[in-house]
Amino acid sequence: MTKNKKSITPDWQYAFGKPKATGVLKKFPEDFKVTEELKFEPSGKGEHVYFYIEKTGSNTQWVMGQIAKWLGKKEREVGYCGLKDRHAVTKQWFSIQLPEANKLENFLKAKHEFKILSHTRGDKKLRQGMQKHNLFEITLREINGDEKDIETRLQQIQQRGFPNYFGLQRFGHDFDNLNLLFSGKKLKPFERSIAISSVRSYLFNEVLSKRIELNCWDEGLPGEVFKLENSNSVFHAPEITTDIQTRAQKKDIHPTGPLFGTDLGSVTDRCLNIESNIMQQYPKWVDVLYKNRCESARRALRAVAENFKWHWKDDNTLVLSFGLGSGSFATSLVRELMNT
Repeated sequence: MTKNKKSITPDWQYAFGKPKATGVLKKFPEDFKVTEELKFEPSGKGEHVYFYIEKTGSNTQWVMGQIAKWLGKKEREVGYCGLKDRHAVTKQWFSIQLPEANKLENFLKAKHEFKILSHTRGDKKLRQGMQKHNLFEITLREINGDEKDIETRLQQIQQRGFPNYFGLQRFGHDFDNLNLLFSGKKLKPFERSIAISSVRSYLFNEVLSKRIELNCWDEGLPGEVFKLENSNSVFHAPEITTDIQTRAQKKDIHPTGPLFGTDLGSVTDRCLNIESNIMQQYPKWVDVLYKNRCESARRALRAVAENFKWHWKDDNTLVLSFGLGSGSFATSLVRELMNT
């Protein structure tokens, strides 16, 4: 274990100041609804079957295991676009290569602890990031605090976006996922993937928190690598021109932080200094990423809530609805509103 639990418990910065209000998130599974939409329209033909499944109170991996077990497949053969919360009502897509029509028919007729809303066919396995976005409807209950302050924060999020932190659920109970790589235990492929992802996510959050502290999380710095909104395209900006400032203010482009791997990519100057300093604080974590030959990538420091709306159901209950692109966490938006 590289660090004790006390030292890895985060105190990451808030973009709009630490919230004063409190509330309850996920009092009931129905308070956190997620609907996944794909980037493409399945062709209806091919050896892969796509299942659109609604689950309540169970995580994505559990559903994968149930599909694999029932169809006599290995869990790694089940495709999915993204992990979804357990304590929620979620609708998401799964895939499995299944040319046998009789197996499909029997599976559809069987009783499951989830609902198969629809199914179709396609020519490829679903993989992470293949969803267009996730649509959320979140109910926050037992709110105690200044409604005016909450309204101000809602408007700030609508106008500026919010820090694109990885949610705490990424790190497991009591941050145990961060220690899996150092436990001495032989990890299954899925466990190793989760462990590596958790380490990279934590380091990204450290960089983002530092950028918020320096008040440059949603504006570019010299040497920045920007990411285009709703795109995986990135570009390096040695200087911050008026045009780049305008595009960043319009949320057309976003500053990025590292998903650490074998290098820091094309980031330079002040951005490179910030990220290098974070790396130096976690040498054992960075070393394990090198040993696992993780390919470096860039992630937007800012997330934008699409079609962001809200209404007060009563004096103590607030309902939010919005869409988020692949990889962004609704809990990170809620974090800027209130302590839950």
